This record gives sequence, structure tokens and C-alpha cells, in this order.
Amino acid sequence: MNFWGVFSDLAAKQPDVEALLALHRRPLSFGALPARLDAVRAALNSFGIGRGDLVAIVLPKGPEMAVCVVGVASCAIAVPSTPTMPTTNSRVTSR
Repeated sequence: MNFWGVFSDLAAKQPDVEALLALHRRPLSFGALPARLDAVRAALNSFGIGRGDLVAIVLPKGPEMAVCVVGVASCAIAVPSTPTMPTTNSRVTSR
């Protein structure tokens, strides 16, 4: 079974199990995660972004970054970064 199969199986069988935890934030369950991932995918698709397109993700480390990386990876090529990444590294990444 591939990643999406395992993930979908967990979401269906254990929707209340916590999938993402972060300090001072409400946990995100496996049951709630597919809707967040679908929203990311739908937003990208509405701009014509799809398979083979590179999508830069610049967010601080945390659950939002995790959701975006997985959501983008489900329909395009994710290029994650953080706002604190040194300038020289971000220039290389954006090429």
C-alpha cells in the first residue's frame, strides 16, 4: 500500500486519532486532515497548478507547513522553505 492508501485508511478507521500536534495549538485529527489537504489541492488547481509544477512553500515550521507540504505534494512538486532560511540557500532553492 502506498502513502495515500495508508493515510486514507487511517483517516477512515481512526478519524479521532491526533495526526498533527504542536505546542499551544489544537491537535489536528486524521479525520480532519483530508479536508485541509483537499483545500490546498483545490486552491492550487484553481490557479492552474498541477503535476510537474514547482510550488515554493515558505512558512515557519509547524502544522501549517506540514499540511501545505503534504497537500502540495499530492498534486504538484513541493519545495519547502522557512522564513529563517539563509538568503543564499533560498536563492538556490528558487531556481
